Amino acid sequence: MRHIRFSAFFAVNALAMLLITGCSKDDPVDANENEEALFLSYGAGNETDTKDAFVTDMEALDETQELKALISGLRKSTAAPVTPIRWGRRIDSVRRVLLRPIVKQGDTIAIATVQTTFNGRFIVQALSGVDTVVIQKPYTEIVSRSLRFERIAHTNRPRLNWRLDAINVLSGGTGDPLMPTIRNIAIQQVDVVLPNETLTVTDPTTYFMQFNRRWLRGLPVLNNLQVTLRVTVLSEKSEADIVTLHKLPGAFGLHHTPLTMVSETQSGSKYLRVFEHTWTISGSAKKYANLMVSATTKESLYDNATTNFSSVVWGIPYKHSN
Repeated sequence: MRHIRFSAFFAVNALAMLLITGCSKDDPVDANENEEALFLSYGAGNETDTKDAFVTDMEALDETQELKALISGLRKSTAAPVTPIRWGRRIDSVRRVLLRPIVKQGDTIAIATVQTTFNGRFIVQALSGVDTVVIQKPYTEIVSRSLRFERIAHTNRPRLNWRLDAINVLSGGTGDPLMPTIRNIAIQQVDVVLPNETLTVTDPTTYFMQFNRRWLRGLPVLNNLQVTLRVTVLSEKSEADIVTLHKLPGAFGLHHTPLTMVSETQSGSKYLRVFEHTWTISGSAKKYANLMVSATTKESLYDNATTNFSSVVWGIPYKHSN
C-alpha cells in the first residue's frame, strides 16, 4: 500500500513539473512583449497566420532575380533619350517601423500604422542608338498601412488582449511622404470590378477591410476569378504615364503588366487619365496577397537621368481562399 501511495505521489509531481515546463516555453516571449512590439510584429509579417497580407507587397514589386539575366553584361547608358525594352524594380532593402502614436478608440479599438521603406533601383533595359544598354535609377519608396486591432481581453499579456481585425489599403510613393506633390503624379481612385460587385477606393487611409467579416467590408476572395482593375491618375505631365499591375512571381519572367489608357481629360495644367486591365486571378498557395499597382511618370522610363524617377503605389489586400 505504501508503495502505491509513493508511486502516485511521484506521478502527480511529475505531471505538475511537465505542465510547468510546457507553460514556461512561451512565457519569456510574452513577458517581454509590449503592445508596440506586438503590433509591429503583425505589420512586419512576422505572424504566421497573416504573414502573406503584409510581405506580398515586396514580393510583387521586387523583380531582382528576373532582371539579373536581362541586364547581365550590358553597359550603362550615358546618352539620352532611350527607347525602353523592359523594366522593373530591384529592391535592395526593406525596413518596417511602427509610427507613433497608436490611436486608441476608447478601450476597445487600437489602430497602429506601419511604415515600410523600400530602397532599390528602377532598372531599364533600353535601346540607345543600335546598342542595348541598362539604366539604373536609385530610389526610395515609402508606403504605409494601418492595422486595426480589437480588444478581446484585459490581461498583462498584450498577445492575449488584442486580435487583428482589419487593415487598410497600402499607399505611398517616392520622396518625402509629407510632400507627395513633388511626385508630379497621384492616384485618385482605384476600382476593382468583380463579377458581383465593384470595390471603389478613393482614400486608401480610411478604406479598411476585415480579415473575418462581421460588420464592415471584408477582404474579397479572388481565386480563379476575372477581375478588371481600373486606375484613375492625376498627372502634371502632358505625356501619358505608365500605370502597372505588379503580380506575385510566377514560373518565369518579369511579373508586372502595364495597364491600357482608356481615357484622358485635361483640367487646367493637369491631366486626368484612366487606365484598365482585365485578367483572371488564378489560385495560389498563399492565403493572402495584394493587388499592387504603381503609377510612374513617362520621364522615369524614357529619360536616362538617374535622378528622374517618380512613382506612387497602392496595394489592395485580398484573400485567395476563405
